[in-house]
Amino acid sequence: MMTEENLSVLEGWVIALSVIVVFSTTMAAPQLHHVMARDELAVANAGKTKLISELAATLESARQDNTSLRAEAVETGRLLEQVRCELAALKQERDTLIGQVAVANEKLRELDSRLQTTGLEAAKLKEFLSLQETQKERDDAAERAKKAEDRIRELTLQLHRAGVWP
Repeated sequence: MMTEENLSVLEGWVIALSVIVVFSTTMAAPQLHHVMARDELAVANAGKTKLISELAATLESARQDNTSLRAEAVETGRLLEQVRCELAALKQERDTLIGQVAVANEKLRELDSRLQTTGLEAAKLKEFLSLQETQKERDDAAERAKKAEDRIRELTLQLHRAGVWP
């Protein structure tokens, strides 16, 4: 990608090279003698004119390339700015997601802690219910034993009344 400054430098080099080519062709050409005929001068000038027109066409082509490169540089700069904006938006979205993940992780830790606490409470409750059930069974057994004692007493009394002594 070329900046506008680089394109100006390129344009300067093309112009400088064109001047050098014109100068060197002028110096390399056979020198005119004062005795040259008009026809010879016309032929020599025609070659130089053709070379100058070719150089002018090359210079014009270089200018057009320079213009198209500048247009591409402007378009590339616009696209680059657009990509920068999209990248900034993506970074902001990433930061938001990182924050949400951190909050979710904290909630997960809190829920895990609650789960452990609930598990401990459930174990205590299970133990308590087991103790309650054991106490109930003990109380039921004690009541049955008491009823059995009462029945034994009653039967013993009935036997005593009937005159049977054990």
